[in-house]
Amino acid sequence: MTTMNKTFEHYLALSYPCELVRDEEGIFVASHPDLPGCLAQGESANEAVANLDEARHTWISYRFENGLPIPEPVDEKY
Repeated sequence: MTTMNKTFEHYLALSYPCELVRDEEGIFVASHPDLPGCLAQGESANEAVANLDEARHTWISYRFENGLPIPEPVDEKY
């Protein structure tokens, strides 16, 4: 979970699992469960996922610049 010796690009290149749900009002909400608070929404599933990509970049950027831990994706086999 540490950022020691790992570049910003390293974290951006990781494949974080994505969760996508539609709320009661029909808005799609996408999130990365491994990145607490990293979520986005959109009127379509594609828009929500595209917005999540931007949110992930911003989330990782903030944590990296402030020396905060950035979790890597949990490697789960299904």
